[in-house]
Amino acid sequence: MKADSSLGHACCSRALGLLSMLPLIVNTACLARTFSDAGLLANSGRPSDASSSAEQRLKVGRYQSRAILNCAPIQTNRSETLAIMIPGSGSNGPEEMAPADMTLDGKDVSLFEPIASSFRNAGLHTLQLGKPGVEYFSTWDQSKWFYDQKMYSALKWKDLLDNVQDAISFTKSTAPCGSKKIVLVGHSEGTMVAIDVADANRSVDGIILLGYTGGPYKNILDWQLFERPFEWLIAKDVDANHDGFVTRSEADQWPGVVSYPWRSIETQVSIDTLRALQRQNSKLVEVIENFKNSPLVSDGIWDRPSIHEKAAGLAQPILAFTGENDIQTPVSEINALLKACRTKQKSDCEGHVVPGLGHAFSPLRGPRAQPLLDATLGPVSENFVSSLSQAVVSWTSLDKKSN
Repeated sequence: MKADSSLGHACCSRALGLLSMLPLIVNTACLARTFSDAGLLANSGRPSDASSSAEQRLKVGRYQSRAILNCAPIQTNRSETLAIMIPGSGSNGPEEMAPADMTLDGKDVSLFEPIASSFRNAGLHTLQLGKPGVEYFSTWDQSKWFYDQKMYSALKWKDLLDNVQDAISFTKSTAPCGSKKIVLVGHSEGTMVAIDVADANRSVDGIILLGYTGGPYKNILDWQLFERPFEWLIAKDVDANHDGFVTRSEADQWPGVVSYPWRSIETQVSIDTLRALQRQNSKLVEVIENFKNSPLVSDGIWDRPSIHEKAAGLAQPILAFTGENDIQTPVSEINALLKACRTKQKSDCEGHVVPGLGHAFSPLRGPRAQPLLDATLGPVSENFVSSLSQAVVSWTSLDKKSN
Protein backbone atom coordinates (compact mmCIF):
# COMPACT_ATOMS: atom_id res chain seq x y z
CA MET A 1 0.00 0.00 0.00
CA LYS A 2 1.46 3.34 -0.98
CA ALA A 3 1.30 6.50 1.09
CA ASP A 4 -0.77 9.01 -0.87
CA SER A 5 -0.24 12.44 0.63
CA SER A 6 -2.85 14.02 -1.62
CA LEU A 7 -5.50 11.96 0.12
CA GLY A 8 -4.06 12.24 3.59
CA HIS A 9 -2.55 8.76 3.90
CA ALA A 10 -0.24 8.91 6.85
CA CYS A 11 1.69 5.69 6.71
CA CYS A 12 0.37 3.29 4.10
CA SER A 13 1.09 2.75 0.45
CA ARG A 14 -1.13 1.70 -2.43
CA ALA A 15 -3.80 2.08 0.19
CA LEU A 16 -6.31 -0.71 0.66
CA GLY A 17 -9.70 0.76 1.30
CA LEU A 18 -10.57 4.36 1.96
CA LEU A 19 -8.68 7.07 3.74
CA SER A 20 -6.32 6.89 6.67
CA MET A 21 -6.80 8.31 10.13
CA LEU A 22 -5.02 11.49 11.19
CA PRO A 23 -6.42 11.88 14.72
CA LEU A 24 -5.89 14.53 17.34
CA ILE A 25 -7.03 12.73 20.44
CA VAL A 26 -5.59 9.42 19.28
CA ASN A 27 -1.86 9.97 18.90
CA THR A 28 -0.76 9.54 15.27
CA ALA A 29 2.61 8.08 16.20
CA CYS A 30 0.89 5.39 18.22
CA LEU A 31 -1.31 4.59 15.23
CA ALA A 32 1.50 4.39 12.71
CA ARG A 33 0.60 0.76 12.08
CA THR A 34 -3.07 1.38 11.32
CA PHE A 35 -4.62 2.39 7.99
CA SER A 36 -3.64 5.55 6.48
CA ASP A 37 -7.96 4.11 -0.70
CA ALA A 38 -13.69 3.05 -25.13
CA GLY A 39 -10.52 1.51 -26.36
CA LEU A 40 -10.10 -2.24 -26.27
CA LEU A 41 -6.79 -3.98 -25.74
CA ALA A 42 -4.51 -1.32 -27.16
CA ASN A 43 -0.93 -1.98 -28.27
CA SER A 44 -0.68 -5.34 -26.53
CA GLY A 45 -2.52 -7.77 -28.76
CA ARG A 46 -5.06 -10.40 -27.83
CA PRO A 47 -4.51 -12.87 -24.99
CA SER A 48 -1.93 -15.33 -26.21
CA ASP A 49 -3.88 -18.48 -25.40
CA ALA A 50 -7.53 -18.47 -24.32
CA SER A 51 -7.20 -21.88 -22.68
CA SER A 52 -3.93 -21.26 -20.86
CA SER A 53 -3.85 -21.09 -17.07
CA ALA A 54 -0.54 -19.18 -17.13
CA GLU A 55 -0.60 -15.58 -15.92
CA GLN A 56 -0.75 -12.97 -18.67
CA ARG A 57 0.02 -9.28 -18.16
CA LEU A 58 -1.99 -6.97 -20.37
CA LYS A 59 -2.53 -3.27 -21.04
CA VAL A 60 -6.25 -2.67 -21.31
CA GLY A 61 -8.33 0.10 -22.83
CA ARG A 62 -7.92 3.80 -23.49
CA TYR A 63 -5.90 4.26 -20.29
CA GLN A 64 -3.58 1.31 -21.01
CA SER A 65 -4.38 0.16 -17.47
CA ARG A 66 -2.24 -2.67 -16.18
CA ALA A 67 -4.12 -5.94 -15.79
CA ILE A 68 -3.37 -9.55 -14.87
CA LEU A 69 -5.32 -12.33 -16.60
CA ASN A 70 -5.50 -15.88 -15.27
CA CYS A 71 -7.69 -18.71 -16.53
CA ALA A 72 -9.14 -21.20 -14.08
CA PRO A 73 -7.15 -24.45 -13.96
CA ILE A 74 -8.30 -27.01 -16.49
CA GLN A 75 -8.81 -29.59 -13.74
CA THR A 76 -11.45 -27.42 -12.02
CA ASN A 77 -15.09 -27.33 -12.98
CA ARG A 78 -14.49 -24.35 -15.26
CA SER A 79 -17.32 -21.93 -15.78
CA GLU A 80 -17.73 -19.49 -18.65
CA THR A 81 -17.51 -16.56 -16.23
CA LEU A 82 -14.66 -14.09 -15.87
CA ALA A 83 -14.31 -11.99 -12.70
CA ILE A 84 -13.05 -8.44 -13.27
CA MET A 85 -11.43 -7.32 -10.01
CA ILE A 86 -11.58 -3.60 -9.12
CA PRO A 87 -9.23 -2.24 -6.42
CA GLY A 88 -9.93 0.13 -3.56
CA SER A 89 -8.82 3.73 -3.04
CA GLY A 90 -5.29 4.94 -3.40
CA SER A 91 -2.67 4.20 -6.04
CA ASN A 92 -3.49 0.54 -6.52
CA GLY A 93 -2.28 -1.55 -9.40
CA PRO A 94 -3.77 -4.95 -10.25
CA GLU A 95 -2.16 -6.62 -7.23
CA GLU A 96 -3.50 -4.29 -4.48
CA MET A 97 -0.41 -4.54 -2.30
CA ALA A 98 0.23 -3.99 1.41
CA PRO A 99 3.70 -3.43 2.94
CA ALA A 100 5.39 -5.73 5.42
CA ASP A 101 4.94 -3.43 8.41
CA MET A 102 1.16 -3.55 7.96
CA THR A 103 0.82 -7.32 7.70
CA LEU A 104 0.47 -10.07 10.26
CA ASP A 105 3.44 -12.07 8.98
CA GLY A 106 5.74 -9.12 8.32
CA LYS A 107 5.89 -9.69 4.56
CA ASP A 108 4.73 -7.65 1.58
CA VAL A 109 1.45 -9.18 0.43
CA SER A 110 -1.17 -8.82 -2.27
CA LEU A 111 -4.84 -8.75 -1.39
CA PHE A 112 -6.01 -9.57 -4.89
CA GLU A 113 -3.78 -12.57 -5.64
CA PRO A 114 -5.26 -14.93 -2.99
CA ILE A 115 -8.77 -13.63 -3.68
CA ALA A 116 -8.30 -14.25 -7.40
CA SER A 117 -6.97 -17.71 -6.62
CA SER A 118 -10.12 -18.49 -4.64
CA PHE A 119 -12.25 -17.51 -7.63
CA ARG A 120 -10.20 -19.70 -9.96
CA ASN A 121 -10.56 -22.61 -7.55
CA ALA A 122 -14.30 -22.04 -7.90
CA GLY A 123 -13.95 -22.27 -11.69
CA LEU A 124 -14.01 -18.55 -12.51
CA HIS A 125 -11.37 -16.88 -14.65
CA THR A 126 -9.91 -13.63 -13.31
CA LEU A 127 -8.82 -10.26 -14.68
CA GLN A 128 -7.20 -8.11 -11.99
CA LEU A 129 -7.52 -4.50 -13.13
CA GLY A 130 -5.25 -1.71 -11.97
CA LYS A 131 -6.14 1.97 -11.78
CA PRO A 132 -5.29 4.23 -14.72
CA GLY A 133 -1.75 5.52 -14.42
CA VAL A 134 -0.61 2.97 -11.81
CA GLU A 135 2.17 0.55 -12.73
CA TYR A 136 2.52 -3.10 -11.78
CA PHE A 137 3.98 -3.38 -8.31
CA SER A 138 7.74 -3.83 -8.17
CA THR A 139 8.99 -1.70 -5.29
CA TRP A 140 7.99 0.76 -2.57
CA ASP A 141 10.09 3.40 -4.35
CA GLN A 142 7.45 6.05 -5.09
CA SER A 143 9.18 7.09 -8.32
CA LYS A 144 8.22 3.70 -9.78
CA TRP A 145 4.59 3.54 -8.68
CA PHE A 146 3.17 5.04 -11.86
CA TYR A 147 3.45 4.72 -15.61
CA ASP A 148 1.60 8.06 -15.84
CA GLN A 149 1.40 9.98 -12.57
CA LYS A 150 -0.36 12.96 -14.14
CA MET A 151 -3.11 10.67 -15.39
CA TYR A 152 -3.56 9.15 -11.94
CA SER A 153 -3.56 12.53 -10.16
CA ALA A 154 -6.25 13.89 -12.48
CA LEU A 155 -8.58 10.88 -12.28
CA LYS A 156 -12.28 11.59 -11.97
CA TRP A 157 -14.95 9.13 -10.89
CA LYS A 158 -16.01 8.70 -14.51
CA ASP A 159 -12.47 7.57 -15.34
CA LEU A 160 -12.77 4.73 -12.83
CA LEU A 161 -16.07 3.69 -14.39
CA ASP A 162 -14.72 3.97 -17.94
CA ASN A 163 -11.69 1.91 -16.93
CA VAL A 164 -13.96 -0.97 -15.93
CA GLN A 165 -16.15 -0.48 -18.99
CA ASP A 166 -13.03 -0.86 -21.13
CA ALA A 167 -12.21 -4.12 -19.35
CA ILE A 168 -15.76 -5.32 -20.07
CA SER A 169 -15.42 -4.36 -23.74
CA PHE A 170 -12.09 -6.18 -23.91
CA THR A 171 -13.66 -9.29 -22.39
CA LYS A 172 -16.63 -9.20 -24.74
CA SER A 173 -14.46 -8.74 -27.83
CA THR A 174 -11.72 -11.28 -27.06
CA ALA A 175 -13.48 -13.85 -24.81
CA PRO A 176 -10.34 -14.55 -22.76
CA CYS A 177 -10.27 -18.08 -21.33
CA GLY A 178 -13.40 -18.78 -23.35
CA SER A 179 -15.43 -16.54 -21.06
CA LYS A 180 -18.96 -15.52 -21.98
CA LYS A 181 -20.18 -13.97 -18.73
CA ILE A 182 -18.78 -11.22 -16.52
CA VAL A 183 -18.83 -10.72 -12.76
CA LEU A 184 -17.49 -7.51 -11.24
CA VAL A 185 -15.56 -7.88 -7.98
CA GLY A 186 -15.00 -4.64 -6.09
CA HIS A 187 -13.01 -4.03 -2.92
CA SER A 188 -13.77 -0.99 -0.72
CA GLU A 189 -14.00 2.02 -3.06
CA GLY A 190 -14.17 -0.56 -5.84
CA THR A 191 -17.53 -1.75 -4.52
CA MET A 192 -19.04 1.63 -5.40
CA VAL A 193 -17.40 1.51 -8.82
CA ALA A 194 -18.79 -1.99 -9.42
CA ILE A 195 -22.32 -0.91 -8.50
CA ASP A 196 -22.21 2.17 -10.72
CA VAL A 197 -20.92 0.14 -13.68
CA ALA A 198 -23.41 -2.70 -13.17
CA ASP A 199 -26.23 -0.16 -13.02
CA ALA A 200 -25.20 1.21 -16.42
CA ASN A 201 -24.18 -2.04 -18.12
CA ARG A 202 -26.64 -4.92 -18.24
CA SER A 203 -24.02 -7.17 -19.80
CA VAL A 204 -22.62 -7.56 -16.28
CA ASP A 205 -23.98 -10.84 -14.90
CA GLY A 206 -23.29 -10.38 -11.18
CA ILE A 207 -21.29 -8.43 -8.61
CA ILE A 208 -19.21 -9.50 -5.63
CA LEU A 209 -18.54 -6.82 -3.00
CA LEU A 210 -15.62 -7.10 -0.56
CA GLY A 211 -15.44 -4.53 2.23
CA TYR A 212 -18.58 -2.85 0.94
CA THR A 213 -19.35 0.82 1.31
CA GLY A 214 -22.28 2.72 -0.14
CA GLY A 215 -20.92 6.15 0.63
CA PRO A 216 -21.25 8.99 0.23
CA TYR A 217 -17.56 9.80 0.54
CA LYS A 218 -18.49 12.76 2.72
CA ASN A 219 -20.03 10.52 5.37
CA ILE A 220 -17.42 7.77 5.22
CA LEU A 221 -14.49 10.17 5.57
CA ASP A 222 -16.23 12.05 8.39
CA TRP A 223 -16.74 8.77 10.24
CA GLN A 224 -13.15 7.64 9.68
CA LEU A 225 -11.58 10.86 10.90
CA PHE A 226 -13.93 11.98 13.65
CA GLU A 227 -15.97 9.04 14.93
CA ARG A 228 -13.90 5.91 14.36
CA PRO A 229 -11.32 6.62 17.10
CA PHE A 230 -14.11 6.83 19.67
CA GLU A 231 -16.23 3.97 18.40
CA TRP A 232 -13.35 1.53 18.06
CA LEU A 233 -10.93 2.67 20.78
CA ILE A 234 -11.80 5.46 23.22
CA ALA A 235 -15.36 4.44 24.14
CA LYS A 236 -14.69 0.76 23.55
CA ASP A 237 -11.49 0.19 25.54
CA VAL A 238 -9.90 3.33 26.99
CA ASP A 239 -13.08 4.20 28.91
CA ALA A 240 -12.80 0.97 30.87
CA ASN A 241 -16.00 1.37 32.91
CA HIS A 242 -17.97 2.82 29.96
CA ASP A 243 -19.27 5.79 31.93
CA GLY A 244 -18.65 8.32 29.16
CA PHE A 245 -15.51 9.74 30.79
CA VAL A 246 -11.80 9.02 30.45
CA THR A 247 -9.92 9.35 33.72
CA ARG A 248 -6.22 10.01 33.98
CA SER A 249 -5.68 6.51 35.28
CA GLU A 250 -7.63 5.04 32.36
CA ALA A 251 -5.59 7.09 29.89
CA ASP A 252 -2.38 5.94 31.59
CA GLN A 253 -3.29 2.36 30.69
CA TRP A 254 -2.93 3.34 27.02
CA PRO A 255 0.42 5.20 26.87
CA GLY A 256 0.69 7.65 24.00
CA VAL A 257 -2.89 7.18 22.82
CA VAL A 258 -4.90 9.99 24.44
CA SER A 259 -3.31 13.34 23.61
CA TYR A 260 -5.31 15.59 25.90
CA PRO A 261 -3.84 18.73 27.58
CA TRP A 262 -4.71 17.83 31.16
CA ARG A 263 -4.98 20.72 33.60
CA SER A 264 -3.56 20.11 37.04
CA ILE A 265 -6.98 19.94 38.70
CA GLU A 266 -8.52 17.61 36.11
CA THR A 267 -8.98 13.95 36.94
CA GLN A 268 -11.22 13.04 34.02
CA VAL A 269 -12.51 14.36 30.71
CA SER A 270 -15.76 13.50 28.97
CA ILE A 271 -15.74 11.63 25.70
CA ASP A 272 -18.00 14.36 24.32
CA THR A 273 -15.26 16.90 25.03
CA LEU A 274 -12.65 14.73 23.34
CA ARG A 275 -14.91 14.28 20.34
CA ALA A 276 -15.45 18.05 20.06
CA LEU A 277 -11.69 18.63 20.17
CA GLN A 278 -11.23 16.07 17.42
CA ARG A 279 -13.61 18.01 15.18
CA GLN A 280 -11.68 21.22 15.84
CA ASN A 281 -8.42 19.74 14.58
CA SER A 282 -7.34 21.94 11.65
CA LYS A 283 -5.27 19.15 10.12
CA LEU A 284 -8.30 16.89 9.88
CA VAL A 285 -10.44 19.70 8.51
CA GLU A 286 -7.75 20.24 5.87
CA VAL A 287 -7.86 16.56 4.91
CA ILE A 288 -11.60 16.86 4.40
CA GLU A 289 -11.29 20.02 2.31
CA ASN A 290 -8.46 18.66 0.16
CA PHE A 291 -10.30 15.49 -0.66
CA LYS A 292 -13.60 17.30 -1.16
CA ASN A 293 -11.91 19.47 -3.80
CA SER A 294 -10.02 16.65 -5.53
CA PRO A 295 -10.89 15.69 -9.13
CA LEU A 296 -11.95 12.18 -8.07
CA VAL A 297 -15.03 13.27 -6.15
CA SER A 298 -15.98 16.25 -8.28
CA ASP A 299 -19.18 16.16 -10.34
CA GLY A 300 -21.30 15.45 -7.28
CA ILE A 301 -19.62 12.24 -6.08
CA TRP A 302 -18.44 13.80 -2.79
CA ASP A 303 -21.89 14.20 -1.29
CA ARG A 304 -24.20 12.18 -3.51
CA PRO A 305 -26.77 10.03 -1.67
CA SER A 306 -25.67 6.59 -0.52
CA ILE A 307 -26.00 3.90 -3.16
CA HIS A 308 -27.52 1.19 -0.98
CA GLU A 309 -30.86 1.63 -2.74
CA LYS A 310 -29.20 1.72 -6.17
CA ALA A 311 -27.47 -1.58 -5.39
CA ALA A 312 -30.72 -3.11 -4.16
CA GLY A 313 -32.36 -2.11 -7.42
CA LEU A 314 -29.79 -3.79 -9.65
CA ALA A 315 -30.88 -6.52 -12.02
CA GLN A 316 -27.73 -8.49 -11.23
CA PRO A 317 -27.30 -10.78 -8.20
CA ILE A 318 -25.09 -9.56 -5.35
CA LEU A 319 -22.72 -11.47 -3.09
CA ALA A 320 -21.11 -9.33 -0.35
CA PHE A 321 -18.57 -9.85 2.44
CA THR A 322 -17.32 -7.52 5.19
CA GLY A 323 -14.95 -8.34 8.03
CA GLU A 324 -16.32 -8.06 11.56
CA ASN A 325 -13.35 -5.86 12.51
CA ASP A 326 -13.33 -3.73 9.35
CA ILE A 327 -12.39 -0.23 10.52
CA GLN A 328 -12.41 1.26 7.01
CA THR A 329 -15.84 0.26 5.71
CA PRO A 330 -17.75 -0.79 8.83
CA VAL A 331 -20.32 -3.54 9.20
CA SER A 332 -23.06 -0.91 9.31
CA GLU A 333 -22.52 -0.46 5.56
CA ILE A 334 -23.26 -4.05 4.58
CA ASN A 335 -26.19 -4.07 7.02
CA ALA A 336 -27.62 -1.01 5.25
CA LEU A 337 -27.22 -2.77 1.91
CA LEU A 338 -29.03 -5.88 3.12
CA LYS A 339 -31.80 -3.76 4.63
CA ALA A 340 -32.27 -2.00 1.28
CA CYS A 341 -32.39 -5.37 -0.47
CA ARG A 342 -35.09 -6.58 1.92
CA THR A 343 -37.08 -3.39 1.38
CA LYS A 344 -36.91 -3.82 -2.39
CA GLN A 345 -37.53 -7.57 -2.04
CA LYS A 346 -34.34 -8.37 -3.91
CA SER A 347 -33.96 -12.06 -3.17
CA ASP A 348 -30.61 -12.56 -4.90
CA CYS A 349 -28.74 -10.23 -2.53
CA GLU A 350 -26.56 -12.23 -0.15
CA GLY A 351 -24.29 -10.75 2.51
CA HIS A 352 -21.88 -12.16 5.09
CA VAL A 353 -20.06 -10.60 8.05
CA VAL A 354 -16.83 -12.57 8.51
CA PRO A 355 -15.91 -13.08 12.20
CA GLY A 356 -12.52 -11.90 13.42
CA LEU A 357 -11.28 -10.34 10.18
CA GLY A 358 -10.67 -6.77 9.03
CA HIS A 359 -10.71 -4.73 5.84
CA ALA A 360 -8.17 -6.95 4.07
CA PHE A 361 -9.78 -10.09 5.50
CA SER A 362 -6.86 -10.71 7.84
CA PRO A 363 -6.99 -11.13 11.64
CA LEU A 364 -5.84 -8.64 14.25
CA ARG A 365 -2.27 -8.64 15.49
CA GLY A 366 -1.99 -10.29 18.90
CA PRO A 367 -1.72 -10.62 21.75
CA ARG A 368 -3.60 -7.39 22.51
CA ALA A 369 -5.74 -7.57 19.35
CA GLN A 370 -7.25 -4.10 19.73
CA PRO A 371 -9.32 -3.54 16.54
CA LEU A 372 -7.99 -0.05 15.79
CA LEU A 373 -4.43 -0.25 17.09
CA ASP A 374 -3.71 -3.80 15.96
CA ALA A 375 -5.44 -3.90 12.58
CA THR A 376 -3.57 -5.64 9.76
CA LEU A 377 -3.75 -5.50 5.97
CA GLY A 378 -2.94 -9.10 5.17
CA PRO A 379 -2.23 -11.76 4.46
CA VAL A 380 -5.78 -12.76 3.59
CA SER A 381 -6.99 -15.49 5.93
CA GLU A 382 -6.65 -18.95 4.36
CA ASN A 383 -9.97 -19.90 5.93
CA PHE A 384 -11.63 -16.93 4.25
CA VAL A 385 -10.06 -17.82 0.89
CA SER A 386 -11.49 -21.33 1.21
CA SER A 387 -14.90 -20.09 2.38
CA LEU A 388 -15.05 -17.53 -0.42
CA SER A 389 -14.34 -20.20 -3.00
CA GLN A 390 -17.10 -22.40 -1.59
CA ALA A 391 -19.53 -19.47 -1.46
CA VAL A 392 -18.88 -18.64 -5.11
CA VAL A 393 -19.41 -22.27 -6.12
CA SER A 394 -22.75 -22.34 -4.32
CA TRP A 395 -23.77 -18.91 -5.58
CA THR A 396 -26.48 -20.44 -7.73
CA SER A 397 -27.95 -17.07 -8.60
CA LEU A 398 -24.82 -16.31 -10.62
CA ASP A 399 -26.40 -17.57 -13.83
CA LYS A 400 -29.59 -15.59 -13.58
CA LYS A 401 -30.68 -12.02 -13.09
CA SER A 402 -33.42 -10.55 -10.96
CA ASN A 403 -36.70 -9.86 -12.67
